[in-house]
Amino acid sequence: MALTLFKREILSSSFLSKSGIKSAMSILSTILFTGLFVALLCFVYERLYGQLALYSGFNRSFYDFVLFAVFLLGIVFAVPTMHKTFFRNEKERIILGSRPVSRKDILIAKTLYSLLRNALFLLVTYFPLSIVYGVKSQADGIFYFLLLLLLPLLALLLTGVSLLFLLPYRVVFLFLKRYPVLAFVMTIALSFLLAYFYSLFLGLFVDLIQNSSLDMLFTTERMEKMASIAGYLYPTSFLSNTILLEKGISFLWFLLMTIGFVSLSLPLFYLYLERYYRQGTKGDAKKDYLMIPVRIESPFKALVRKELSLVLSRSDGFFSFISLVAVEPFLIYLVVSAINVIFHTGNLSFIQTLFPNFLILIDSLLILLFLAVINATSSLSLKKEGNNVITMKTLPISPMKQLLVKLFVPYAFSALSYLIAIVVLVCTREITPVSFAFLIPIGLVFLLALSLSSLHLDLRMKKGDFLSLVVDFLLPVVFLSLSFLLTLLKPYSNQPVLTFYLCVLALLLLLSGGLALLFFLEADKAFLRYERGETP
Repeated sequence: MALTLFKREILSSSFLSKSGIKSAMSILSTILFTGLFVALLCFVYERLYGQLALYSGFNRSFYDFVLFAVFLLGIVFAVPTMHKTFFRNEKERIILGSRPVSRKDILIAKTLYSLLRNALFLLVTYFPLSIVYGVKSQADGIFYFLLLLLLPLLALLLTGVSLLFLLPYRVVFLFLKRYPVLAFVMTIALSFLLAYFYSLFLGLFVDLIQNSSLDMLFTTERMEKMASIAGYLYPTSFLSNTILLEKGISFLWFLLMTIGFVSLSLPLFYLYLERYYRQGTKGDAKKDYLMIPVRIESPFKALVRKELSLVLSRSDGFFSFISLVAVEPFLIYLVVSAINVIFHTGNLSFIQTLFPNFLILIDSLLILLFLAVINATSSLSLKKEGNNVITMKTLPISPMKQLLVKLFVPYAFSALSYLIAIVVLVCTREITPVSFAFLIPIGLVFLLALSLSSLHLDLRMKKGDFLSLVVDFLLPVVFLSLSFLLTLLKPYSNQPVLTFYLCVLALLLLLSGGLALLFFLEADKAFLRYERGETP
């Protein structure tokens, strides 16, 4: 039974649950983005290795820090994903809870599935970084053999530790579910914290690109202090001693710690899982919406209230849309300022000499891509409606009005965040006043075009999320590239900046105008033909 449940977990994963071209495109895009992530990770570490070679023996200590950081990051990612694996499906609890299915089989199947996911995480983070270290340090074949041999054991340790943290995470999750306002505040705070760490990594990357040196970061005193504590980074220091120094006693300690964490976490979690499945339908949490206490004075306000409850739902809005809207100005500023530094003073400054307006293209593209990311997280909430779609069709309110409200609510959040971001950029002189004047209408019209495009795809395709995502990211690339190429032509070379922005704005106005006309002509009929999507 455990093997059957394990196969079911794999087949119900986000990749294998899809079919046809959608599944192929999803797998292809995941491989592409994973490859880019691994390449960037290896590039940064390879550059760091060269910088640290000046300090005798510290590359060995720095490898300990890298391994420990990857292990901590693995716990951060593993705990929420394991929580979804064990607790996301309420129907599964009702079905399996009323069937003669052993709780041990459920625990084994879901733990094995989590172990597989954790092994894949280590395969795209720890493994390539270790390969870079092995190549740069000219390690022998035993290093690579031990690396492959101990990788599954590290994944098992990561799973055991994460399983131990899963119970307190569950307690916090249920507590925040009861107090949505507190969850909202904590999510915003966490988003800014992650954005801060992202700024540190981005600054490190810019420094590497710009100067190929990190002398201010790595000083002799700091290196000696870090080297003195590298050996105490348990439990990963035992693993590094086994792979790099081939110490048998370190392997024994690592093996004992792995067995100990797994032996401790599995029985403890089994007791909670047994109680969880016995609950059946009792004690179900209330619906995952944040209810805004707004007095209903008109149908329009009632619709806005409903949309706010959907947009701000904890499962989607808190951890994606609202958090991105909150940190968007900060992230846009970080990325645009970093790109400006690279193209003005770094090794890529020659591009600015050949194409003086190329930086305007890059800055505009990055800004609009941020809007595309936010639109992808908000989109329309028709799928969130679930069975309520039938009720919506019977309301004495026109479908046009209901869909306009669905457009208005997420658009208002995104537009406000975008305007703040543009003001921050012009105040910090990252963009010129001319760019500021044009980027405001361009961004607002682009956001409207994205919203209308998502609406049409959502109404006509029951599972058009992936196509909508592709369209969102292709539009700015195509429009901005065409506009930039137009500035290279002789008739427009005298006013390239104005030509660029005016061309972008004209294309976006044509697109959004066509989509708006199509919306007003066909939205009513398309909505009445629409069948509900997946129930949230």
